[in-house]
Amino acid sequence: MKIVMTGLVLLAFTAITVKPATGQVVLNFSTDLGSDLDRSDPNAQGNELMDCGDLYVENLPTRIKDDSASPYPTDGDADGDGPNLGYPYQSALQPSPGMIGAGSGGAGSVEVEGEYQNYFDLDADDQLDWSIYESYQHHSDKVVVVPKGTPGVNYEPNGILISFEDDGAPGWYNTPDVPTMVPQDNATEVYGDQGAFWSGPGGSWSPASLASVRDEVALGLGPNPPDTVNDDDVDALDCGEHRSWYWSADHEANMGDDPGSIYETDKLAGAVNKTLVIDDSTAALATGLWLGVNKDTDIDAWEFVAIGYNTYSDIFGKPPVGASATDWILCGLFSPDADDIDTAGVSDLYGNESGGLLDNSIYISDLLGTYVLMATYDGGVDALTTCVPEPNMGIMLIGTGLGLLAVFAARRRK
Repeated sequence: MKIVMTGLVLLAFTAITVKPATGQVVLNFSTDLGSDLDRSDPNAQGNELMDCGDLYVENLPTRIKDDSASPYPTDGDADGDGPNLGYPYQSALQPSPGMIGAGSGGAGSVEVEGEYQNYFDLDADDQLDWSIYESYQHHSDKVVVVPKGTPGVNYEPNGILISFEDDGAPGWYNTPDVPTMVPQDNATEVYGDQGAFWSGPGGSWSPASLASVRDEVALGLGPNPPDTVNDDDVDALDCGEHRSWYWSADHEANMGDDPGSIYETDKLAGAVNKTLVIDDSTAALATGLWLGVNKDTDIDAWEFVAIGYNTYSDIFGKPPVGASATDWILCGLFSPDADDIDTAGVSDLYGNESGGLLDNSIYISDLLGTYVLMATYDGGVDALTTCVPEPNMGIMLIGTGLGLLAVFAARRRK
């Protein structure tokens, strides 16, 4: 099957946004392991107050999701976020700064597996006021139908926000490849692509011109532009707080969980909880849902979207089983990590973290084992969300820039 893209530019506009405007979406994010403000930063400067396993709201930044019920002893509730009622882990630590690059085994060392499983880095995140675990359990291979208007779900959104990698493919233990030790140093942490995704047969989109949406200072990180030792890297991206927290662990710090799968944590459970609801290579035991990627894939970016009956049929080349013409079908946008040379042949959870896919691309999965390539960019996609401002919400314009709003059609050739 071949997909041929055509495009039409419709509108030019100024779109450089450096801080939230009234009514604009407020972003949630996590930082990557080894970022400047993270506790694992190997270049300690006394400002390492963030946890790469937690989720923060921009500008301050203030923690809104905690990865464990046992915070660091010096943390308490100093961030003022109040009690967190549901956690994935009882205790989830990070590597100490002195451990970055401390490995001696080289590529493929068994040491890597042990170190990677001792810590947690939040790699992908999305939140919904809707529980997949409670609402969908082995429905005979029927698609996941989500009610219209479910908070946290975006329905055929006309834009996407993306963060790109600030470090390389190797890991932190044998090869000290973390944002504050390698010179990729992106000043812009979040870009907006305002292409209309679902136009025309095929449903795929071609990337429009990327506009700068948030730099490091706007997120509450900084400085801007960063130098290597002061570089922070956005590792997960979302907006809004909702009951069900969906997440995936980084293969470099996974606490023994599968980096290629999506877990659900119930914020209202009042205790540590996590359920594997979307597996990578086989149907999840709790739900029967899976992506269809290889077992050693590391899901680096994740976002739920809801698409209509006809859009589903265009993208996947088949009608959605169990859905009516007016139903909305829940799917997942994802991007894989690049292959980490330090994990070659370590175990079945490691190997080629890209799963043979492109780490600079975004795919869509029907959650029943079928996925389709949707778009390809110049850099590795590290985080994504469809929480873009609605037309009546407006954008604060600071400075001068040019973005292109484009509608793209795609047609299949077999």
